[in-house]
This record gives sequence, structure tokens and C-alpha cells, in this order.
Amino acid sequence: MPISTLRYVVFAFLAMRLITAAAPAAADDDQKTLDELIGGETFTVGDKLFYDWELVENRSTASADPLQTLLGAVKDEPSLVRLRFDGDANKSLYAEGNELIDVTFRFKVKALDPKQRLKDVGLSLRYGDANDIMNITEFVFDSGGSINDLITSLSVGPSHTEEHEEFEPREVIIVEKHILMGGGINFETFEPEVSYIKSFGQDFSQTTVPEPATWVLIILAAAGWCLRRGRAA
Repeated sequence: MPISTLRYVVFAFLAMRLITAAAPAAADDDQKTLDELIGGETFTVGDKLFYDWELVENRSTASADPLQTLLGAVKDEPSLVRLRFDGDANKSLYAEGNELIDVTFRFKVKALDPKQRLKDVGLSLRYGDANDIMNITEFVFDSGGSINDLITSLSVGPSHTEEHEEFEPREVIIVEKHILMGGGINFETFEPEVSYIKSFGQDFSQTTVPEPATWVLIILAAAGWCLRRGRAA
């Protein structure tokens, strides 16, 4: 194949990829409660699917129900989607006095585009008031989901409200999240106090993994360039 023809093939292929990448993302789902998702619902945000939601443990003693936490979406840019956990709408992440919110759940995340791979995870906390312990911890696993498949972990609280971790690109990841929060007691008046989380965000971004055809074109272009240099020499 002549070098000029090969160059046009490469340019045409790359142009087609750019047009495909610019196509509109999938429509977002409406807000859903954590309870609905654990009951079998899935959640699509932009170009990512959140599915296989599972309640690991709920040892909460608070009158508020953490499973009524509303989930919605915030898209800062096409490759970054923030999953928003709203604890304020249904007053679901509230604890008073000796009450405790103590719940653990997990879910899977994957990019809808088969050419995309997840490459990082972020966690950010927006709390209203913390009069006792308040912590959100999560573990990110490979698709196996066991302790041997642990990729990374994150933790946020009132003194450390944001954390971000990168990892090798994966098609599917499993996120296990633990929310722990106590109400609190005023030690001057011995009256119960209220702690609550307004919301917290979970974001993921991805990267494109070259297809085999892309690698073939790259190799052909490199071979053509080397051949041309060899002839010129």
C-alpha cells in the first residue's frame, strides 16, 4: 500500500472515531432511592451503568431510614459523572442523641461504551453538622469482588471531605460503601444533638482503550514510516 494511501486511511479512521465519540450520551435515569436500587433497579447516568446493588449490612438504630437516600446525577463534563447521594430530601441520613446510622452496601459500575474503561474514583462529602462520629468509607474491587480483588480504598469525614484515587483501567468495578454516623450528646446540657449529612458525591471517569483495528493501523503507519526512511537513506 502506498504511503500516501495509508496516511489517508489512518486520517479517515481517526476522524470517524472522533465523530463517534461526540455522539450524545445515553439519557439519565430519574432519581431513585437506595432501597429501590437494592430491590433490583439499575441506574444509568450519562455513559455509565450502576447495577447489581446489594445491601451488605444495616445496623442503624436511628429513626431515619438510610435506605431512603435519594440518588441523582451531576455531570461536570462528558467523561466525569458524579453520582449524588442526597440525604437531605428524605431526611434519611440523620441521627439524634445515641442514634446511629450504620449501613453498608455495594454496587457495580461499568461504562456503556465497550471501548471505554474506568480509570479513577472520587468521593466528596457535604455534611450539615457533625456532633459525633461521621465517616464514609469505601472499597473498590475488581470484578471478582473478594478481598484479593481489592483495587483501592477511600475515606471522607468532616476533617477530610474529598479523596480521589486512580487505578489501572477496568471494564467493571465493584464499589462497597460504609456510612457510619452518630447523633451526639451536648456534654454541657446533656441534651441530645443532631448530626446529618446533606449529600455526598461519587465520581468516576474513564479512558478509551484502543481497539485491535486501531493498533493494526498504528503498526502499519509506523511500518510505512520506517520503510520510507529506509528508502530515503
